[in-house]
Amino acid sequence: MLVKVVGEGRPLMIRRPDWQCENRNQKNKNPHFQYDYAKVVFKEDELKTKQWADRQKELLLDSRLQKVRENIREIAPCKSMAKKIIKYYQDNADRMDYKRYLSIGLGIIGSGAIESAHRTVVQKRLKLSGQRWTIRGAQNMLNLRAIDMRHKWDKVIELAQTYHEKQVV
Repeated sequence: MLVKVVGEGRPLMIRRPDWQCENRNQKNKNPHFQYDYAKVVFKEDELKTKQWADRQKELLLDSRLQKVRENIREIAPCKSMAKKIIKYYQDNADRMDYKRYLSIGLGIIGSGAIESAHRTVVQKRLKLSGQRWTIRGAQNMLNLRAIDMRHKWDKVIELAQTYHEKQVV
């Protein structure tokens, strides 16, 4: 098993600007800007905001990014904000194939979940005092940590027993 982290941003940490719309200061706390954008578009109508944003989320999870961009263009009272969001989606489209990621078992999507998993799986084991790792050794340890975190030791033991039985015969 190989532990992989798929992110929308560049391989290193990126700075995301605050999204501003005319005189409104809408700071983005969500990697998918459709919620913030919907709040600007639908103002006080929380139901419409939620419905529209949830629909865009469904489309993103189905890897229909082009449709999301079209929907943003359709309801664009704040053209500068819409352009920035659309540009973000265009620039990061190759890293946003969520349907494929989900189909191959990469079920965690979102920076908060990834950061939490990084802290839990990686840092708690690899950053202990005095430790040094080769890339191969770190990858092997991360594979074991991922197995442990998913409670799959029974599969590892079964695989090891099968391997051992083949060696004995």
